Amino acid sequence: MWRVAFVVLSLGAVPCVAWAIHSARPRLGQVLGIAVALRVILLPLGPSLSDDGYRYLWDGSRTLRGVSPYADSPREVTEAGETGPVPLELLNSPDYHSVYPPVSQTFFAVAMWVGGSFGVAWAVLKLLFVIVEIGGVWALGRHVRPSLLAWYAWHPVAVVEVAGQGHTEGLAVGFLSLGLAASLASRHRWVGLWVAAAGWVKLWPFVLLAQVRRLHVAAWAAIAAGILAIPWLAGADVDGVVGSLRLYGGTFDFYAAPYTALKSALWPLAGEVSGTLASVVLAAGAIAAFAVIASKHYKTPRRWALTIAAVLLLSSTLHPWHLLPVLWAAILLDPPARRALIWLVSIAPLTYLVYVGYEWAMVVALVVGWGGALGLAMWPRVLYAILRYRGGRKWRRIRAALAADRSLDLLDLGCAEGYVGASAARDGHTVHLADLEDSRVVDLPFVKVSEHHVPLASDSQDAVLLVFVLHHAADPSSVLREASRIASQLVVWETVPAPWMPKPLLEVLDSIVNQKREAEMRQANLQTVQEWEARFDTLDLVVVRSERWGWGHPQALWLLERREDIPR
Repeated sequence: MWRVAFVVLSLGAVPCVAWAIHSARPRLGQVLGIAVALRVILLPLGPSLSDDGYRYLWDGSRTLRGVSPYADSPREVTEAGETGPVPLELLNSPDYHSVYPPVSQTFFAVAMWVGGSFGVAWAVLKLLFVIVEIGGVWALGRHVRPSLLAWYAWHPVAVVEVAGQGHTEGLAVGFLSLGLAASLASRHRWVGLWVAAAGWVKLWPFVLLAQVRRLHVAAWAAIAAGILAIPWLAGADVDGVVGSLRLYGGTFDFYAAPYTALKSALWPLAGEVSGTLASVVLAAGAIAAFAVIASKHYKTPRRWALTIAAVLLLSSTLHPWHLLPVLWAAILLDPPARRALIWLVSIAPLTYLVYVGYEWAMVVALVVGWGGALGLAMWPRVLYAILRYRGGRKWRRIRAALAADRSLDLLDLGCAEGYVGASAARDGHTVHLADLEDSRVVDLPFVKVSEHHVPLASDSQDAVLLVFVLHHAADPSSVLREASRIASQLVVWETVPAPWMPKPLLEVLDSIVNQKREAEMRQANLQTVQEWEARFDTLDLVVVRSERWGWGHPQALWLLERREDIPR
């Protein structure tokens, strides 16, 4: 049950991290301090969720004995009468040669040399990984917002898999961070060195060289890769290593929805070789993705992040630790992609339940993890489609309230994306959009405003539209005064509390709905119909027409005119 408890704690920790980042908006020092503290707590943990650590230090002990870790499989070593730092039964794939690249092997050997025994060496190895990982995060802190770095540095999967389980992905992330920081600082020779180091930790980082725009960076990477690899060639059984690598192409299959779906689709046609064929197809897809990414004029962080996401998400095996570079890549992408990848990584610990007999956990993880990630990635398009549809409906109600028999000059004040104004423009009206910041997604004239000033002449518009705007304003009266200066008619549309939908509940719902939009909005401060109408009266605004409707979302709409413009 401890594994079940771990999964529950891991899944529950993600919302806590999100809350902490949103509330604290941490500085770099805070990000690094908390990240180090979390990792120090887990350094004493043994290889409990994964047995990779045993194999790491088995390889390290072979290197210290002057034997290539690529020369024999652990079973061959044992049958020859030799022993390792741990029993053979603790090792994964004891019949296969090691596939851990040279830089990883260097760290394994150093840890065994310093520690001597498995227990001490295990702590030393994880400490080395954490130093490189956090060092990379620190270097990247000059170029990436601390609140984004916190998503990697504080995420439970990163903390547990590096400091707790000692996976080499933490080492790769550290080197990639150093490489990206060097690239952003125009230290191109160092970019090649760090990419080569990351490549000799996990192999796949070498694909980033396909995205390098400067040939001398690739040249430096090739030189560094050669220097790092040459000492490890002596005594290596190349055929044995290549045979072990084939396990990852069509044999292993874990939490990889694209691979699983493609393999299942190919099974009726290809049978036993469907897994290998699926791997080949996805590899071709990854190469095509690399070509597309390289053809775009993306900045380096986005280009690297997309490349990493493509190569890993199109692989066949995605244990939780394999996704750490994806989590790292997420902080370099735009919000929809970031949310999708963080969600995918956050659900991954659920797959640990498969190891203790809960086979249904994989199905749930695939559906919830990948399905949720796809939904989050597509959410902006879905959201904008909903907003476009609602914008049209809102305009039809406003049009009925205005009862205009001619083309009007309209100002959509607090326009956000601008869909209401766009619908009015399609009806033949002249529309200007205005807001505190430009978040429009429609092609209409825009005016940047403050809550106390709109840079338009007095009486320059026929009507001003204030659609779900005033309850987000710090001073609604100031907004109304400025709107009534610009036009004699105002359309105000507000959410209003009702006995069955009280103010606190409506304000929470408003926050939940609006946080998914790109336009930033203040916390809602809703008022009743009576409170709004009393405010209108103090500002010499007369209610010409009003409507109320809605049970789940009680609303009110007013057509207002300046008192001075109403014939006596």
